[in-house]
Amino acid sequence: MAVAQEIFDKLVFEYPKFIKSITELSYNRAGGQNFIGSDVCGFDFDMVYNLSPSYSVTHNEKSPDALFCMNNKLWFIEFKEGGHKKIEIRSKIHEGILTLFMFVQRHLPHITKEVFCNLDIRYAVISRETQKFSSFAQALKAASEKYQLKNIEGFLVSKVFYTVDPNRVADLLSAVTAGAVGFIEYYDGTTNPPARISVN
Repeated sequence: MAVAQEIFDKLVFEYPKFIKSITELSYNRAGGQNFIGSDVCGFDFDMVYNLSPSYSVTHNEKSPDALFCMNNKLWFIEFKEGGHKKIEIRSKIHEGILTLFMFVQRHLPHITKEVFCNLDIRYAVISRETQKFSSFAQALKAASEKYQLKNIEGFLVSKVFYTVDPNRVADLLSAVTAGAVGFIEYYDGTTNPPARISVN
């Protein structure tokens, strides 16, 4: 079995209740708002505790919201409202990878540190931008400057991805679920009904 899939399957085995719909995974608890509507499921990585022996008790880090595994690639996904600080967004993938590594050490000790460090791990931030911009290009530029995710590409993770575009969100979620996502319902943060966005 491919290593990434073995890790993902072990997470699901140990934490079967953490499999949740994308609707649940993307829900903004603080604001009490839906974001992405889809019955297709992923793994709620936000619930996984860091099992490091350096902690006297199990410790929950601020890690990405969801984890998916596709073609032996692990995809961490963060669902965010606009306005979050760069350090918060970037630190979540740091903590997520550390938490995953400690899980592997505890539950899959035959997977060496070298093998783990060679995993194809990717990080996507899907944002509902709350700040108003005069153009979509300006919104992307502002987000790129705000989070500077490219700075961690090729070191902590092999690829990073950021989008505020509902069409690209649908395409990404379709890709990481092997096509299980055929469409999403996109909530824009207002009282408007969600828009149905089909995968290209």
